[in-house]
Amino acid sequence: FRRIMQIIEGYSDEVRASVQLIGSIKNTKLIDYYNACDFFLSMSTYHDEDYGMAVAESLCSGLPAIITDWAGYSSFHLKDESKATHMVDVKLAPKLAEVNFEKLSQILSSSKSYLLDSRAREEVSKVYHQNFTITAAAKILKEIHDSEYVVFQGFSEVLHRLAFISIFKKTPFMNEFDKTYNKFYYEIYDSYVR
Repeated sequence: FRRIMQIIEGYSDEVRASVQLIGSIKNTKLIDYYNACDFFLSMSTYHDEDYGMAVAESLCSGLPAIITDWAGYSSFHLKDESKATHMVDVKLAPKLAEVNFEKLSQILSSSKSYLLDSRAREEVSKVYHQNFTITAAAKILKEIHDSEYVVFQGFSEVLHRLAFISIFKKTPFMNEFDKTYNKFYYEIYDSYVR
């Protein structure tokens, strides 16, 4: 939050005046906010961000998104709908996943050129409804269910290692001495970075 505020403070009074940070909103009011906004922005690097409901909601309402390419967020970038998502890369660092704030600043600087008119937003909404609603997920799950399946062969070697390490350590991904991530962390979370 502080880094985003620092970036916003670097812009002109006109740009700063157009940015509103609104905090928590009741679910019944979300669609009004999505429809009133020019962009949805999330720089999340939360480790359990496997999907991103707010991103799905915003895109299904036709609102373009500026998001990290972290974990499940990267699945929202559809090649045919590249105008709808603007991705900010993330890299694994010793203590935190680091957002490329320079890239975010570049995107925000050219954001006026990414604005979508009502017709384009309607198209975005239709595409994301086809791909990211409960109905779309149910269709995919039905296809998986109806297809041939592989019988469960047991947990992977990585999960066995995690279970073993967890017996002895409260934080299996941290080096105890300097509180930085260890090699096991990078092995597991490397797949979260696109």
